[in-house]
Amino acid sequence: MIINMPSTYPARPINGVMISGFVAPRLEYSVYPAALLGKLKEMNYRIDVDAEKGHKEPPVLIREAFRLLEMRKKIFEMLWDIKWDLFCLVITSTDRLHHFFWSSLENEKDPYYSSLCRYYEAVDNLIGDIYERTPDKSSFFMLSDHGFDRLEYHVYLNSWLEKEGYLTFRDNVDRSLENISPETRAFCLDPARIYINIAGQQGGELRINGGQHQELLSELSLKLRNMVIEIPEIAGRRARTARPVASVRIGKDIYKGPYLDRAPDLISEPAAGFDLKGMTGKNTIVEKPPFTGKHTRKGAFFYVGWKIKKSPNSIEIIDCMPTILKTMGIALPDSIDGKPVQKD
Repeated sequence: MIINMPSTYPARPINGVMISGFVAPRLEYSVYPAALLGKLKEMNYRIDVDAEKGHKEPPVLIREAFRLLEMRKKIFEMLWDIKWDLFCLVITSTDRLHHFFWSSLENEKDPYYSSLCRYYEAVDNLIGDIYERTPDKSSFFMLSDHGFDRLEYHVYLNSWLEKEGYLTFRDNVDRSLENISPETRAFCLDPARIYINIAGQQGGELRINGGQHQELLSELSLKLRNMVIEIPEIAGRRARTARPVASVRIGKDIYKGPYLDRAPDLISEPAAGFDLKGMTGKNTIVEKPPFTGKHTRKGAFFYVGWKIKKSPNSIEIIDCMPTILKTMGIALPDSIDGKPVQKD
């Protein structure tokens, strides 16, 4: 049973139930088996909150988050007693609320603070209910793919690359990645993935390719680490300078496998308070965003609901799947990334 799982659209046939989550544009293609669709429509089931409400009507966004959580609970209760080997429920509204209301969570006097606390209490209650119903011989897992922290400024790396002379466009009318000039040496895609462009060697066509120019990689890596930006006076805060990049890693040191040539050449990690963006067409390098919360690498977790002899020193997200497969008694393919945390 898979409920609200991101990146599963359109829902494909499985031996069970699949309800797609973010990003799924149409409910009709988000549900398997199709016989379940009518029940979801009766519930006025929603895949995600309307994020625009966070900009225009913040209280409405919070109410939608409560409503969607109640929907997830109803689906869980409806499917729980059907025979299953793996039951998976994803809660995504916490992410949406963190983006819009992180500053509210840091201030007990904020008008939204109490509503947000009640929402997290409702999430805790749902998790507790699932935990209590989990059969004794089954395992219970929780995981998050990222943490959250305060966001103060967006930093647009393509604007910086353009200013530094690494990125140019064929004209100033269309400043998109599709209109990059052959003279471009580097460009950025979200989230903070920088690619060396070897378009000049490929007949003028844009090509994403890793590890082709070691000298340029070293040069860019050093400049990114030492980047200093000017933050203008915003909301009464004095103008200042800041270093928005905490670290830079080489793509080939992180990734492996047969598609390594498609991996980014450089990965930049933002400093506290900053989020590094790959958007093009911006006329500024730094900007105050509409959000107050951002994703962080720190804060991601993997909870294993049974005792192991010794906790591993470190767990990567690629270790989650082999851990779950081993728990279910499924042999691990030789090609799988990551290792189970259980001891043999």
